[in-house]
Amino acid sequence: MSHHPFPLFPFFVRLFICTVLFLALTVFAPLLAQSGSLELRAPDGTALTIDRDDFGVPSVTARSEAGVFFGQGFAVAQDRLVQMTDLMYVATGTYAAAYGPGDDADGNGVGDYVDADRWVREMFYTPAERAAQFEALSPSIRTMVTAYRDGINAYIDSTMANPAVYRPEGFADTKPWDADKVLAVTQYVMRQFGQLGGDELARQAELDEFGPAWFAANRPINDPTAPTTILAPPALVTTARSVVTSRWADLDAAAALQRLHLGRSALDRVRARAGLAPKFGSFAVAANGAATADGSAMLLGAPQMGAPSEDAPNPAVEMELNAPGYHATGMTLPGIPGVIIGRAADHAWTLTTGNTDNTDTFLVPVQGNRYRFDSALRPFERLASDIAVAGAASVRVDVVRTVHGPVYGVVEDKDGTYAAAWRMTFWEREVEALTAFYGMVRAENLRAFEAAVERMPMSFNVVYANRAGQIAYWHAGAYPDRAPTVDPRLPALGDGTEEWAGLVRFEDQPQVVDPAQGTLVNWNNKPRVDWDHGDHLPWTSTPSNGFVRTYDGVAFLDADVQHRLPLSFDGLRGVYRFIATNGTYPEYPGTYQQVIQFGAALNADRAENLLPPGQSDFVSEAGAPIVHQDDQWPLFLSAYSTGAIRLKPMQFATPVDTAGEGATRPSTGMLDAAYPNPVRSGARLHVPLRVTAGADLDLAVYDTLGRR
Repeated sequence: MSHHPFPLFPFFVRLFICTVLFLALTVFAPLLAQSGSLELRAPDGTALTIDRDDFGVPSVTARSEAGVFFGQGFAVAQDRLVQMTDLMYVATGTYAAAYGPGDDADGNGVGDYVDADRWVREMFYTPAERAAQFEALSPSIRTMVTAYRDGINAYIDSTMANPAVYRPEGFADTKPWDADKVLAVTQYVMRQFGQLGGDELARQAELDEFGPAWFAANRPINDPTAPTTILAPPALVTTARSVVTSRWADLDAAAALQRLHLGRSALDRVRARAGLAPKFGSFAVAANGAATADGSAMLLGAPQMGAPSEDAPNPAVEMELNAPGYHATGMTLPGIPGVIIGRAADHAWTLTTGNTDNTDTFLVPVQGNRYRFDSALRPFERLASDIAVAGAASVRVDVVRTVHGPVYGVVEDKDGTYAAAWRMTFWEREVEALTAFYGMVRAENLRAFEAAVERMPMSFNVVYANRAGQIAYWHAGAYPDRAPTVDPRLPALGDGTEEWAGLVRFEDQPQVVDPAQGTLVNWNNKPRVDWDHGDHLPWTSTPSNGFVRTYDGVAFLDADVQHRLPLSFDGLRGVYRFIATNGTYPEYPGTYQQVIQFGAALNADRAENLLPPGQSDFVSEAGAPIVHQDDQWPLFLSAYSTGAIRLKPMQFATPVDTAGEGATRPSTGMLDAAYPNPVRSGARLHVPLRVTAGADLDLAVYDTLGRR
């Protein structure tokens, strides 16, 4: 008898839940307006409450983590079911199955939706691979994912019980979610915002066309004049570094470059059509007592995931989650459990995209139907799948991989044929971001928060402040430790002679706690003066007609912050108006916005945020929208006016008592999965251990031969 890796409730259980929900939701009329209070019971028996504030933002309270994540899944589906379903279609490579082949914008004879699905199937994972990744997660994260899934399905059940009331306009897919869908959405979003690079063939084409002198001037490995977040330079770099070392001559990569363009552009068009988030822009400011008027620590966050519109849902969704050991409020994206940007009781954090290259192209020698690696011929890994297309025949996709990762094209030079394969530092690790975000919420001090940041596999800048008055910055993610003979801007030889030595150690990545100037400012800019560019070169300033440096805005932002010192809460909030209206580098002031000032105690904090145009995108089948679709829009426009800047209160309820029903703290202890895995020689191995205070502990370590 086969065992499904993501078991769902038996039909009779789902039918029972459906019936109970129908009766309960009919009684609780406030649900129709997505306000007031709703009481539910999670599958583990935990009672939970979903309360909504004046802007319809849900606060989920439960005495277990399973209960609070069940409530989150229910509330997010209630607000964004159509949006999160479309995101799931994109992330699982099934968009064409829902919407047909799409237009042929690239003129290659294939619809955009099919091209996008093909790219996802080629670059991401199979359901079986995601099942294995799920099983490798810690018990806490598996509980988070499955409870969130169950909450989504509970709301889908309610749409079937009473579609006239609970089914949103345009929603037809009542198939239940499973953990595979949650993981696929997480992987897609993490790559959307945290994958950089992979353009080595384009840089090689520029080198071939314009020559080494132009390439050295316009594509330096390091530009020391670029503005940085860590202001105290280690004096490791004083001049631009751009020695060109290329082994390739007259490389014919046109077909591979075209294939890369087709996949990326089709996915971008599908994302735009579905109203999903583009890449982060994102800015952040933190200040400690040396820079604030009252000596407190403050944090401003503003992820930029596309300019908000009064007529379209925000890519993010806001939520408060309140359970023993896990209490946070802030934002995530529909389909991803937990809080990824926000605050806990005594600390707050925000993210910006890190912009460091974590994807390299390896050119792997091809001989017949095999490839050469480590002096041996190996078979390509080949996976086949069929893309279902609504209203048309299915399309076969043949996925090809080497030891490096997925192959996206074939190139030629005078010495032969090569498969162009991407090697990604985060391959099969994207879902570890859930572990990182989970740890960020639960951290009780700065060092515990830093340990959570270390687990982040994707390229993000993390900016932090806490009640103790500390501020900190980490350039998080996994980055390649390349062979010294490899130019990071150009393709590496994939025969085993130019492989990575491993990953850069976390302690060697740019990071700082309580800098002397008392402030930290980031706008996707270069983290530290000695930190090199990759093949996508976002931080370099070059001669006319060269590569334009796109992240100089941080210099103007930092100047505005310094002008406001010492900072007050109102002064820090005023940064949003500077961003929106300055004449030099104007931008929209965040897709999501939060400003937090820590007081001596929780009741002395001041915290405000904004998610324009509003929390909900629910429109009933009768066409009646909920008031919370656009009630934050006037607040967003206040940044562009001359009056007071208006955000809304950022709710944070009294923490749930750890005693009582369903408390999730282990009675003795819990040992989570060790990381990194695999571990290279000389690296630190972390083994997370959570132990209840006062518990007896006997810890033994054994080697592979069973010796204690």
